[in-house]
Amino acid sequence: MTNEALRINIDKWIKENEASFLPPVCNKLMFFYQLNIMFVGGPNIRKDYHIEEGEELFYQIRGDMVLKVIENGKHKDVHIREGEMFLLPARIPHSPQRQANTVGLVVERRRLRSETDCLRYYVNNSTDILFERWFYCENLGTQLVPVIQEFMASKQHKTGKPDPDDPIKTAPFPLNNMNVMTPFCFKDWVEKQKPALSSGRPLDMFGIQFETEVMLYGPGKLEPSKRSSDAWIWQLEGSSIVSMNAEDHNLSKGDCLLVLGLTDFGGLIKTQLLFSHQLLKCASKEEVKIALAGTCIRTSSTKTMQFNNNSTCNASGGKVDPAILPPLLICELLLGLPGNLMALYVFCRQLRTWRTNILFLFNLLLADFFLLLSMPFRIDAYLHSENWVFGDAWCRINLFMLAVNRSASISFMTAVAVNRYFKVVHPHHKINYISSDKAGGIACFIWVTVILMRLPLLTIELLKNEGNASYCRSFSGEDPPFAIKLHYGIFFAEFFLPLFILLFCSIRISCILQQRQMDKEKKVRQAIYTVLVIIGVFIFCFFPGVATGVVALYLKTKSNEYCDAYKLVSQMFVLSIGFTYMNSALDPVIYCFSSSLFRNAVKKSINQTGVMQLQLSRRASTANGSDY
Repeated sequence: MTNEALRINIDKWIKENEASFLPPVCNKLMFFYQLNIMFVGGPNIRKDYHIEEGEELFYQIRGDMVLKVIENGKHKDVHIREGEMFLLPARIPHSPQRQANTVGLVVERRRLRSETDCLRYYVNNSTDILFERWFYCENLGTQLVPVIQEFMASKQHKTGKPDPDDPIKTAPFPLNNMNVMTPFCFKDWVEKQKPALSSGRPLDMFGIQFETEVMLYGPGKLEPSKRSSDAWIWQLEGSSIVSMNAEDHNLSKGDCLLVLGLTDFGGLIKTQLLFSHQLLKCASKEEVKIALAGTCIRTSSTKTMQFNNNSTCNASGGKVDPAILPPLLICELLLGLPGNLMALYVFCRQLRTWRTNILFLFNLLLADFFLLLSMPFRIDAYLHSENWVFGDAWCRINLFMLAVNRSASISFMTAVAVNRYFKVVHPHHKINYISSDKAGGIACFIWVTVILMRLPLLTIELLKNEGNASYCRSFSGEDPPFAIKLHYGIFFAEFFLPLFILLFCSIRISCILQQRQMDKEKKVRQAIYTVLVIIGVFIFCFFPGVATGVVALYLKTKSNEYCDAYKLVSQMFVLSIGFTYMNSALDPVIYCFSSSLFRNAVKKSINQTGVMQLQLSRRASTANGSDY
């Protein structure tokens, strides 16, 4: 095929082939290479459902359509209106219903030799299988007709019931149980991304949880390279100069160009999309790339190929079921908010003496309010499959506040434990007699350090647009910028260093008390309990996230054979957020164990209600300068 034959004006081609979009054919292939690029018309009334192992991209150019699907065992109609785009996941039964005078683009990849398609009929409106045939698909347009004719002549069609003499075979693969996306207006999405394109980096439309990659490119230069895959370019707006084998092609709005694999390809581009597939299994070495209107789709398929960590195995598909994490976070919010409000009341209204330990505990309380203010927004996102609707600015602020909460909580927990350590192990050390002003200075230093460490989160874009959804995350499967790498380092360092300090304090306190034979005295036992409670809360809340994070980063560096394990661990990392956020609900326990003054203040508050009368600690009521 000549280079000129590979360049086509989309609108002109559709007009020339209008007759092909009418019954009985209703479709016309533009290109049939590693990717099938076809345009489909109507009307068609279908009762059959098609199942394939690859994804399908739908874009309605003229008129509306309905795509009937089986989603999690239930029938669902997906309405794709004019100008809307939709990506159908692999292995989902679907039945396109198109009306007259409509035209839509459908892009799918060529089947691998190991893959099987299915044409299936269901009993009435149920999901009970009435009739089906599995086959290797080379040309869907010609292979469907014999199967449909076989069904029309079958006993199942006449009776509406399965035929015992034609039993349903076991499917060669499990069906996909993921929820399908909501179709979105393609042009509106492109307009929203234009400000972000000024960075020169392409934007991902559907996200790396899909095989299909849709990357939006803005104006710029595409460096020449020899691709091992086909590429289909569709100019969205403006014009581009595409160089292919030293020959320049001027593309205007609406033009498309097929670039065959192993072809030198580059040029000056403007507003382009890149569509691609990342197959993790296949039978032969095949990589397909398509560019649609400045758009490119790549399909990689090989069992033995080595994958680049930035573009293959990823954890964006590691979203957890909305029925799991949000209820847990809601419970934590309902427990943490009243507990911390009560603690705030006790600190502000009941405590008259603010010693070092009390001051550190109060700052721990302030750190918890950073979390409590941020949690409702995270709950909303997790209820909607992580779709963030509050914009990039609030995404940065939200993640910044969550990170500050974690760092400040760990810092002040450690400060309380170290304070216990000095009072027991070095009772005459001058640090035990510092004034409240100096203790306040230490607290201010901790806050300034924590905020400075977390400020980089406010300097970079953290909101990632994928299809019709936006994800607000500080951890990514992609190659992270320096600010995120710094965030990673702090995330792990602020766990292991304080853990070492807490364990050291606990062991030293226990050893010293045994040496002095004071381990049976109530007030010194309380010091041990304080540190142990802090260690318990610390490990319970923060260890799951650190453990799963370490394993995920390790698996990310490995070859693609660990991809499934990487995705599973990434899901576990998301679930560990429930443990991390639980520190706000458990910190009031630390207040009670760490300070007899605080316990007495709580008892006074309860006594004032008249519900019950609790005995106050005599030792805490005396101003002896200690507070166990």
